[in-house]
Amino acid sequence: MDAGRGIADLRILADALERGEVPPADVAARIACGLRRHLANPLGWPLSRALGLEGPRGWPWWRVEVLQQRNDAIRALAPLLAPGASTRRQAYVVRSFLQHYQATRWRRREPPRDRAEALAAEALASGALPCSIRRFEQILRNATTD
Repeated sequence: MDAGRGIADLRILADALERGEVPPADVAARIACGLRRHLANPLGWPLSRALGLEGPRGWPWWRVEVLQQRNDAIRALAPLLAPGASTRRQAYVVRSFLQHYQATRWRRREPPRDRAEALAAEALASGALPCSIRRFEQILRNATTD
C-alpha cells in the first residue's frame, strides 16, 4: 500500500468514527490487516509501515503528501504558462517562473494575484523546489515521488 492510500484510509476511518458510523468495509479491512501485521511483529512492521504510511525510501506520509501537492501544482502550471509546448520547454518555463516568483513576491509574502501565482505559492510551500530541468520534466511526465 502506498502512503497516499494509507493516509486516505486513516482519514476515512477518522471521519466515520467521528460521525459514529462504521467505516467502509474495504478501508476497515486494510487497516485491520495493517494492525494485525504490526501486532504480530512490531519490530519488523512499525505501525507507520504496517498502515501504509511510509513512502518511498521510508519517507513519512506527510512528506509524500507535501511533495505530491507540489508536483500537482507544477503540473497545473505547465499548461497555463506554456500551453502546447514540449515537456522540456514547459519545464524551463515553469522553473523560471517559480524561481522568479520565489525571489520576488513569495519572499515579501505578498498574496498571489492570479491562478499561476496561487499555484506557484502552493508549489513553494513544500519547501523543496526541484532544481534541475530533468526533475521538472519527470514531474511533468507524471513521475511519482521525490
